[in-house]
Amino acid sequence: QAIQAYKSKEFTQALDAFKEVVDINPFDMASLQYIQRCQKFIDLGFPDDWDGIESYN
Repeated sequence: QAIQAYKSKEFTQALDAFKEVVDINPFDMASLQYIQRCQKFIDLGFPDDWDGIESYN
């Protein structure tokens, strides 16, 4: 559910779902990363051409 919400740009719903995962497993690094991304998109928005891919330079 969390990933699907994220891919659908439903970041508040995704954030809540990822937080549920972290409540069960606080060491789930992927979920922690998604929580940061969701919060960033909620706070700052996202580009019109956002496709879900994060690149690190």
